[in-house]
Amino acid sequence: MDRRCVVLFLALAGLVGLPASDAAVQGEALWTLLQAGGHVILIRHTVTIPGVGDPPGMQLTDCATQRNLSEDGRRDARRIGDVFRSRRIPVARVV
Repeated sequence: MDRRCVVLFLALAGLVGLPASDAAVQGEALWTLLQAGGHVILIRHTVTIPGVGDPPGMQLTDCATQRNLSEDGRRDARRIGDVFRSRRIPVARVV
């Protein structure tokens, strides 16, 4: 695993359990780090329809055959994109 990916993961994990003021300072440091680019950011999908998995015959190349986001999940995904854009986080590729 790329060292930068490990550092980013540890930075994110380190925010959990910190007092709010410390987490805010660490969070801003993390945003600054991300603005520099060259990092791998892993975000698991947001909310889907509860209790539903990928249907039989699902194809990774065809979203119409997969379990998709709920309306709440689509709204959350848009918020994530908005924050990345507002903070000018460079995104080279989304998989």
